[in-house]
Amino acid sequence: MIGAQVAGSMPTEQATLPAALAPASTIDFAGVAVPVARPAFPLSPFPNIWGHGTKPVVDHAGTACFAEIALVGLFEEAGWRAVWVDSWKSRYLRAMPGARTASVPEAEIRAIPALARHATGFTKFGGGWDVLAWKNDAVVFCDAKRIKKDSIKPNQIEWMHARLAEGARPENFLIAEWTPENAMSASVIRGDASFKLRTGRWYAWHMFPGYTDMPYSSPIRIDAIGPAYGSNRITLEFLNALYAAGVQNFRLDLDIITWSDRFIAAVYEERVVIISELTPAWLDNNCREIMRGLGDLRSTKEISDGLDRHFGLDAASS
Repeated sequence: MIGAQVAGSMPTEQATLPAALAPASTIDFAGVAVPVARPAFPLSPFPNIWGHGTKPVVDHAGTACFAEIALVGLFEEAGWRAVWVDSWKSRYLRAMPGARTASVPEAEIRAIPALARHATGFTKFGGGWDVLAWKNDAVVFCDAKRIKKDSIKPNQIEWMHARLAEGARPENFLIAEWTPENAMSASVIRGDASFKLRTGRWYAWHMFPGYTDMPYSSPIRIDAIGPAYGSNRITLEFLNALYAAGVQNFRLDLDIITWSDRFIAAVYEERVVIISELTPAWLDNNCREIMRGLGDLRSTKEISDGLDRHFGLDAASS
């Protein structure tokens, strides 16, 4: 059991932690005994398409994600609410970046009853712990550390002591020292995944067979991307520029065959799909009339901005 009310001196609610996050020991940080849990997450073969340096990708309930989002999932499955406090981008997330429902407004975080007396401090990203979880009056600050790879940082200890001075207790903190399990052998994803998909950007889409027996090619603008159920699958929301019935929005689950440094090969139903960078040569070969209207564009960003103007769309930042 864990979860004293942060603002009070005595617990007002006892909340059961997820079984996988039950403390197995404690670790001393400057005189404070912090509980330590030791969950295990399978490493996913899905490439890191979200950045954040070389963060490993794990599999949670069939979905590729960072360990922080796997922790969010464990809390939510046990009846808690939780967010990843993404200090790199100063945002709160319930899912991996790119999913439409991933981001949580800061106002919603500030309205958490258990944090009502902490108008500042816990929303400071510098030194903040990875996951904020709450259930009624109970609150937990949880930090993900890969075993033998990661360690607590001095500013995180300072942040913890600042929260303790405001009324938090050691049991409001939890280190999730996670162990990677073997990657799934069935994966066919390989390569360094230096080819990345970014929302608000245009890409070349090839599909065979197309909507007839012939191959189909079109520029597409990606509006959202995220892992779908199954470690080799992504969900893609995109604008299909050359669809026969006119420009249309699509949402498809793609099973990845390979993710190389130049393209993605995937299967959708009984069709093979190739997604690659959009170049002037590709546009000239597949969409000559559009290319003429765009003028002399060279870079990928110039092409994306030009297609946004051509189709009357607001340019989205990548």
